[in-house]
Amino acid sequence: MNYNKSQQQAIRHKDGPMLVLAGPGSGKTAVITQRTKQLIEYENIDPSNILVITFTRAAAQEMKQRFLALTGEERTKVTFGTFHAIFFMVLKLAYHFDSGNIISEEQRYQFMREILSYHHLEYRDEGEFIGDVLTEISRVKNEQIPLEHFYSSSCGEEIFRKIYREYDERLKRNRLIDFDDMLTYTYELFSQRKDILSAWQKKYRYILIDEFQDINLIQWKIMCMLAAPENNLFVVGDDDQSIYRFRGSKPEIMLGFQKIYPQAKIVNLEVNYRCEPPIVEAAMRLIAHNEERFPKKIRAGKSGKQKVRFQYFEDCYKENAFLAEDIRQTVQNGVPLSEIAVLFRTNMQPRALMEYMVSANLAFQTKDRIPDIYEHWIARDFFTYIRIAQGSDSRADFLSIMNRPKRYIGRDSLPDETVCFDGWMKLYEEQPWIAERIEKLWYDLKHLSRLSPYAAINYIRRGIGYDDYLAEYAEYRNANKEDFYEVRSLDWFKLKKEEAAARTIYLNKTCFNGLYRVNKKGQFNVPFGKYKAPNFCDEEALFAASDVLKKATITCGDYLSVLKEYAEPGDFIFLDPPYLPISEYSDFKRYTKEQFYEEDHVELAKEVKRLQELGCHVILTNSNHPLVHELYADYKIEVIQTKRYISCNGSKRKGEDIIVDILPKQKTMLKIVPKPLPEQVMKYPATRYMGSKSKLLPQIWAVASQFNFDSVVDLFSGSGIVGYMFKAQGKTVISNDYMAMSATFTKAMVENNNVVLPLDEAKKLLIEKKESDHFVEETFRGLYYKDEENRLIDILRTNIAAIRDQYKKAIAMTALIRACTKKRPRGIFTYTGDRYNDGRKDLQKSLEQQFLEAVESINNAIFDNGCENKSKHGDAMEVKIKHPDLVYIDPPYYSPLSDNEYVRRYHFVEGLARDWKGVEIQENTVTKKFKSYPTPFSTRKGAADAFDKLFKKFSDSILIVSYSSNSQPTQDEMVALMSKYKEHVEVVPIDYTYSFGNQKHAKTNRNKVQEYLFVGFNGEDVWKKK
Repeated sequence: MNYNKSQQQAIRHKDGPMLVLAGPGSGKTAVITQRTKQLIEYENIDPSNILVITFTRAAAQEMKQRFLALTGEERTKVTFGTFHAIFFMVLKLAYHFDSGNIISEEQRYQFMREILSYHHLEYRDEGEFIGDVLTEISRVKNEQIPLEHFYSSSCGEEIFRKIYREYDERLKRNRLIDFDDMLTYTYELFSQRKDILSAWQKKYRYILIDEFQDINLIQWKIMCMLAAPENNLFVVGDDDQSIYRFRGSKPEIMLGFQKIYPQAKIVNLEVNYRCEPPIVEAAMRLIAHNEERFPKKIRAGKSGKQKVRFQYFEDCYKENAFLAEDIRQTVQNGVPLSEIAVLFRTNMQPRALMEYMVSANLAFQTKDRIPDIYEHWIARDFFTYIRIAQGSDSRADFLSIMNRPKRYIGRDSLPDETVCFDGWMKLYEEQPWIAERIEKLWYDLKHLSRLSPYAAINYIRRGIGYDDYLAEYAEYRNANKEDFYEVRSLDWFKLKKEEAAARTIYLNKTCFNGLYRVNKKGQFNVPFGKYKAPNFCDEEALFAASDVLKKATITCGDYLSVLKEYAEPGDFIFLDPPYLPISEYSDFKRYTKEQFYEEDHVELAKEVKRLQELGCHVILTNSNHPLVHELYADYKIEVIQTKRYISCNGSKRKGEDIIVDILPKQKTMLKIVPKPLPEQVMKYPATRYMGSKSKLLPQIWAVASQFNFDSVVDLFSGSGIVGYMFKAQGKTVISNDYMAMSATFTKAMVENNNVVLPLDEAKKLLIEKKESDHFVEETFRGLYYKDEENRLIDILRTNIAAIRDQYKKAIAMTALIRACTKKRPRGIFTYTGDRYNDGRKDLQKSLEQQFLEAVESINNAIFDNGCENKSKHGDAMEVKIKHPDLVYIDPPYYSPLSDNEYVRRYHFVEGLARDWKGVEIQENTVTKKFKSYPTPFSTRKGAADAFDKLFKKFSDSILIVSYSSNSQPTQDEMVALMSKYKEHVEVVPIDYTYSFGNQKHAKTNRNKVQEYLFVGFNGEDVWKKK
């Protein structure tokens, strides 16, 4: 084959990036196959190092066969494949996937049907809706759009995000991937595993890509990674043939190729060997109207003068009749049918022509699947009507047709899998106009059951009103620009009230992005919005809104006057003022001719303060403007990402608004007067334990003592001191903690009422009776203690494990934990050695002396309060406790400024308490810690969700929660959470200094904070009688 100059330049290119602009009929396939051969035969490139990528399996197979025919070989080591085939090959080796892990299209649709069954959504055609949602899911994955920033056109944003997450979770749960995952998984794999990426880079040193104009963003990112660092990337395509943007292709990648690779060479294959000059010239004249393209001059490579004909028709019927006749005459002139092709824009269009072809006795075949008319949602509605008339009582059937035509029946009126008309009508006894429509549907179905199919279809269309429904549906899909401006020009002051309301709704649904704006004359001046199907008369929603608003008073006036007249203590007030402009042009959102300036916002902030003092709960929204933050600095402010509908530029439709949550000022019912504690409380052994509340005991009791209660749960017992304090006050105490060491403390001194460990028995524990497992001695050698101390710890572990009495065992283990903690500088295990040894007496004492002193102090703390107390070791979120009078909650505090990992600090003594059973030491760590226990209090959202769950779980109990001012959720958020379950919520602030945190010489002394006691109660039930 003779190659022209441009083709030869492309074929002979060896190293570095090259872009080949290859128009139709320019020989691009020949160029790709010949260049592959050139690399192997003339450049001595190993065939296994060459990758050729196409967009379809058929194209890949054809390319391979053309290459084999060119080389005369039966097989080759060159890799030919699609993007998905290549990426799946990568995943197979990395994750051991096989074809069974690829979800079928049928499975995808079934997953979506099951997911949608949990969401009450209205859609006309299930298959079409599922297809639209799956397309949007693909777009999120392929364009790597953050889910929170994607705005669905198929359903509401939150619903779409739920559907997306549920679909993704189902795939992972079943170890399945879809074709989009092949791309995203490969991208993540290459991004995270540079070793795997490097192996594939060495494997494929030369990459050729066909139909490059159809590449999408994530495919391109992977190719850039794979081609690096040599960048031997040979891409072939035609930007004029880019027609798959709706599938996610990004032709701008091709247009910007030289920006990414400045050293790239560009070759233009300008000869079209397929078409005659008139066709090429007509095509060039048409495509020249596209301004975003590479400049090129395509010329025909063959002669001929057959002209291009343009034919116009009044409608599709005349067009199809003409085509059928033209084909018949062409065949009569000796042209075989196999040389005639008809192209359509969509696969719905050929059906009418097919009918003409059949009637003309002209044979034909279709390259694409033509949709079956009987699968259309309209046809299925007819089948459903007839199926119900014949006896079906399926809820799914009724849901699909009950509002076609509109009957204003809610989906939630059919909670069961089957439908009973009597019960259905009873639900709407208070809305007789809907009950009458249900009754008419029953009569219509009875009548249908007696009709022939032809008569039944006509009755559905005209008797039931389906034709009117379709006309209404078609009207919604074709909003008229002239109608819009005619309605907009109406003076609403001269209209009837209902007409003025209808005008407002119509304009809102059909104007530019639903914006409301008037000029200085008070006239609505928003332009027409170009919508495909504006639902400007959602009758069901209008009736529902009317029903709700019957109890509402709607007034029009100055907001200050309205609030002064109507606002009362306990009211919820939502304020949505004109937003402060955040740019030069953003006051486009001014709603009325009366402007709302910065001084108005200052006045509004003063009114908000008055409403809070009055006892109102206020929610206010505004733009994310510095003045708003300044005015409402004392309240909870949340910045949220929003979608801006008023920008014609999609990239500018994202913005930030704020929500200010102003909780009502609480009237204090509690009187906090700290009282002296029983002397017994002072006998609890002092401990350096992170978060210990020993200094807060007077305040905690001052709050708790104002209530009537007998039983207490210390849900996160920690050091055990709070539960012990309540025991000393004569209460029945249940102490719980997820740390085994904490449960050991409370087993020894809260649950235990009278058992002590005699000192002579304690001394015997120091003597080796049988050889230990030497676990501490071998595992922690040189980390925390001397060798002889490690041996003693192993002896004590072994002997304590042999103690039969549970309380003596708990005392001994608590004493060992205390001894080990006191022998550590700072009492923690986040470092090794003794570099923080400050010479204090505890560090100078022997481990044996520390152990025996601890036994004595624990024995001294044991007493009987006459109650049956319990120590539990469990997850606070799951622990089962029946109806306690009071629950004290002191969880790990979440703060983005510090961690709350108790295990990290105390892993050694926690290991002692559980004898390292059920944990795995992380051998790669210097401290030989084990993995922290899972806790919801490790994130802000997790902490908020956990508090909500706990407050709900113990909603019948008095709640006292310790939390700190530098922790999250914030004070207002905590009050809001507790208020969901308690009539009264009060906050008691206490200045407090923690034992742990920054040291005194630190610049940011975060260990000085304000501690909060959040108190939730139902006053009339539990208030202490004075």
